[in-house]
Amino acid sequence: MTMKHLHFFLAALLGILVWATPSTSMAQAFQQLLDACPGCDRTPIAVPKPTCVNCEAPAQEAAPAVQSISSYNADLAGVYTREGHQENNKGVAAYNAHNWGKAIAHFKKALKFVPGNATFRTNLDNAIAQRDYEAEAAKREAAAATARAEYQQKLEDYNRAVANKAEADRLFLDCLNKEVAARAAKLKKLEDEIAKVPPLGVAAPRKVIHEGVMLGLRNTQEVNSINKLSSPWSKKPYTQEEIFATTNDTSSWDLVRGLIDNNYLGEYTLNSAHGRQLIERIRGTHFDRLVAHSNGATIAEALIRRGIITVNELNVMGGDRAYVNVGGWNELISSGKVARVVVWTNPGDPVPWGSSILPLLNKYSPRDEYAKNLAAFALDKVMGSKGGHNAEYRTLKGDGYEGQEWKFGKQIFDAHDAGVYNRNVARDLDRPASGTH
Repeated sequence: MTMKHLHFFLAALLGILVWATPSTSMAQAFQQLLDACPGCDRTPIAVPKPTCVNCEAPAQEAAPAVQSISSYNADLAGVYTREGHQENNKGVAAYNAHNWGKAIAHFKKALKFVPGNATFRTNLDNAIAQRDYEAEAAKREAAAATARAEYQQKLEDYNRAVANKAEADRLFLDCLNKEVAARAAKLKKLEDEIAKVPPLGVAAPRKVIHEGVMLGLRNTQEVNSINKLSSPWSKKPYTQEEIFATTNDTSSWDLVRGLIDNNYLGEYTLNSAHGRQLIERIRGTHFDRLVAHSNGATIAEALIRRGIITVNELNVMGGDRAYVNVGGWNELISSGKVARVVVWTNPGDPVPWGSSILPLLNKYSPRDEYAKNLAAFALDKVMGSKGGHNAEYRTLKGDGYEGQEWKFGKQIFDAHDAGVYNRNVARDLDRPASGTH
């Protein structure tokens, strides 16, 4: 191998070492080559004379020049710096476009070229932070979207359930109204047929009660406002044998029973399980005096009309339909089923008025008859009592009487309480000039 070939081989090997190990300086690489070849000439390599292509005159001969190892290292560092900045610029563009993955890749390449650059490191950290933040934000948004969807589904399910229940309730009540109306029509027809049959004689009563009480809404046999109270007439305490409950429910739901009975004259209660038990207990009983409170007045009238009980004197206290049932009371008197009817009302009791207005609004009730009865009652109040077979109306008002004013809220039914009526009637009967007022 000639010296020229050796120099060429060493130069090529030097280039390969510099390219493969960018962290090793040019001078170190060249020094390693010289140490590996003790017999090699250590004289710097001369730069070939440049040639000028297509020149009119030959180029001036260039001065011989050499390039040190340190100048090679500086050039290579500059290349790395430029590459690093180019990668950083690409990363910035990707960062501004919110392409965090691409930005991170470019910033990592930039740091490989220039490992100690603080700007490149900050850019990389910011890109990673933005990527992680958006990932967490996406998770939170996905969770929120799922929660919103679940809430919307539950809301739709609830609205469907409410709509279905309201429709079911409407259909049930409509069916119930039609069924009760049909039963009432059949009963009326049966009563008309029975009325055509000549009487065979009056059977002796199974039991005689001098004074009994027919309880109304939310007053059961065990829990009521009459227990431990005395009769306003005899001043003797009522016994359980003299008290008759029309319900076994003390809750507010019993008001619904009263509304239905108000429209269908007690038939709803008498056809219930408790009503059938009441009929079996009271059947064949004669009352010298029967005190009927609230809804108990409607039930007592139905029992009298059916012939299940007989009554000499009926005292209605805060009764249902008190002001539109004038014709009903008078018919009981004129038919001989009852000798006397006295209707007692407290000025602050909303039930007599409210239960008298509702039948006028219900299409299944005999509205025309009730309207005529209400007009007759109003005329009777203006013209004064006609006497004879008319029912007597007594308003319990004056000094020392309870239930004189209308109240609202939880106290709305205070004046309707059976105990209040019991005490007011007793006070009225004890007055020296007691009578119709």
